Amino acid sequence: KAQGVAAGIKKLADTLSNTPSIVARDPGFAKVYIPEKRLVLPYLKEGNPVLFKLVSDVLKNAPV
Repeated sequence: KAQGVAAGIKKLADTLSNTPSIVARDPGFAKVYIPEKRLVLPYLKEGNPVLFKLVSDVLKNAPV
């Protein structure tokens, strides 16, 4: 279970880091990327709650 939580935290961190540049540089890809990340997000809740909230806000506010 610890490996799963660690993997989830990494996915959250990657999403937080990558989303702004994807939205800015590749709007076409962002139209696919953002909805996919929104679908996966609920499965990453067991990780870091602060990071989860940050990613939730970034995805909620993404212009897609």
